[in-house]
Amino acid sequence: MAVLSIVVAVGLTSVLLFLLFRGTTGPGEQLRTFYSTVNAGDCTAAYELLTPSLQEQLAGEAAFCTATQPVEGSLIMSDVTVASVLLEGDTGKIAAVTIEGDPRAATGGEGQTTVTWRMVKEGDAWLLEEFPRTWTALGLPGVPA
Repeated sequence: MAVLSIVVAVGLTSVLLFLLFRGTTGPGEQLRTFYSTVNAGDCTAAYELLTPSLQEQLAGEAAFCTATQPVEGSLIMSDVTVASVLLEGDTGKIAAVTIEGDPRAATGGEGQTTVTWRMVKEGDAWLLEEFPRTWTALGLPGVPA
């Protein structure tokens, strides 16, 4: 009986860890994808990673693409590290994803910036729900000042 209890406990723990791992790595990976598509100049793919409500706040895909074009000295980090992923709410469909990176690395500068994004899970995909204040310099509509 004790062996069965241990087997059940190990099995349930494994399932819980699998679900937790799956739930907490998804938004971080999606945010890394967003940064890599923006830096690669694929603004259409990056725009598709925004929630429909955020897309509506912008002045359209063309304005987003103009504002996020990779340029020398860009404020957009090219290499980001996911520092934390915090799932919010009872459903686990909202996440605060904090990343770290150096927006000046491409221009030879040094420094570390920490940025937190709010993301939501819609269907099977994690999407960016709002821009952080650090993106204000890009002049995107819908970015808080």
